[in-house]
Amino acid sequence: MTADLEIALAPAATFERLANARRIGRAGALAGRLLLALAVIGTSVAVQAASRVSVDLVGGIALSWSFALLVQLLAAAAIILPARARTVTALRAFELWFQAHVPWSLWFLLPALYFSFAGSRVTEIPFVVAALVPLVWTIVLLRAFAARVLRSPRAAAIVLLHQGVVWGLTLCYIAYAIGGWDRVLQEVGL
Repeated sequence: MTADLEIALAPAATFERLANARRIGRAGALAGRLLLALAVIGTSVAVQAASRVSVDLVGGIALSWSFALLVQLLAAAAIILPARARTVTALRAFELWFQAHVPWSLWFLLPALYFSFAGSRVTEIPFVVAALVPLVWTIVLLRAFAARVLRSPRAAAIVLLHQGVVWGLTLCYIAYAIGGWDRVLQEVGL
């Protein structure tokens, strides 16, 4: 079983083991994690939107969606950089956090797999509802990460901070993309 899958299934013990096994981060390992995430996003969005995959299409989509990784990096920085009790370097902590990608990667890839076998796309409502699974799963992983890698006695506060940054920045980006907060309020009838 890969370490990524081990993190997904037994996060506390696996984060502990991986943090103890290597305390110094490697920029190449982190870059590989980020490129993997972009490849997953690019491939799944290409299949869902265009029903095809090519290097150019996946690359373009990955570049367009790179803001999602920027949001994740900012949220990770908000919890990793101030963590003084961590026993790994900040770079290693970033590596370990980006190894916890399995829930969201599965959410992105399952519609593409469904399309491959069924020949039709997953509709929006089941796709959005299914996002609750990786959302909750990520909170479980984040809590273990906070306790075992960051060594924080306040893991719940770390989870709230991280999720607040992720969803706050995401909502601001969506508001910007559709014309600002005034437009959002107008669309919801306020």
